[in-house]
Amino acid sequence: ARDATVKSAVARLGVAKAQLDRAQRNYDRTQLVVKENPGALSMTDRDRTETSLAQSIEKVASAEADLEKAQQELGTIGPENPELRSAIVAMEQAQLDLLFASIYAPERGVIESFNVDEGFYAQAGQPIATFISDGDVWIQADMRENNISNMEIGDSVAFTLDVVPGEVYHGRVRSIGYGVSANKSSNRGELPTIEGSQGWLREPQKFPVIIELLDVKVPSTLRIGGQVDVVVHTHHNHPILDEIGHWQIKISSWLSYVR
Repeated sequence: ARDATVKSAVARLGVAKAQLDRAQRNYDRTQLVVKENPGALSMTDRDRTETSLAQSIEKVASAEADLEKAQQELGTIGPENPELRSAIVAMEQAQLDLLFASIYAPERGVIESFNVDEGFYAQAGQPIATFISDGDVWIQADMRENNISNMEIGDSVAFTLDVVPGEVYHGRVRSIGYGVSANKSSNRGELPTIEGSQGWLREPQKFPVIIELLDVKVPSTLRIGGQVDVVVHTHHNHPILDEIGHWQIKISSWLSYVR
């Protein structure tokens, strides 16, 4: 559109110059006649040719100004043109917005609680679904503080899953919690909150123990929030206690059929 405006201004300037050329020739002929025969033309004819010449000069000046304005609005021709650069920025922003409209999972997993219909508008920072990753699966066992005194990172673990009765799986201790919060807070970066007993016989405090899975087949059967029975075999355990723990977790796996 701006290029068409420039072309139109160039055309008007050409017409104005043609009219000026004709007015100039009429004026020159009038001056020549007056010089050779002063009484041949009336004052009105003289004034008419002078006025026509002056108007033609003004039209040329106006057309030149319009052309300059149109060229300024068009800007620099080529990649440095401001409007071209602005259009490129707008296109890149639209492509970025389109990219942000597509959500990609960071790794393999499943989507849970995805209750969104067509036409739903999501606000910034508003959760609309839960992504559960199967790339790094672990178990959090809340152990009493009098059970973790001999526990060390790397200790072997046997556990059962209620979702898979009769099976015993194996893992190892990845980390042991060093503190818990007394407040029910869920802010990121704060200490984990463990529910404790408030009865007359106070139970020992519980601390989270993170267990790394060693069985490849386990992740496909795990569910977030599922129930797990855990036995940790520490380096300080007596062989008899290890045997008792072995049969305890085995019996627990069988009881999963009926509970």
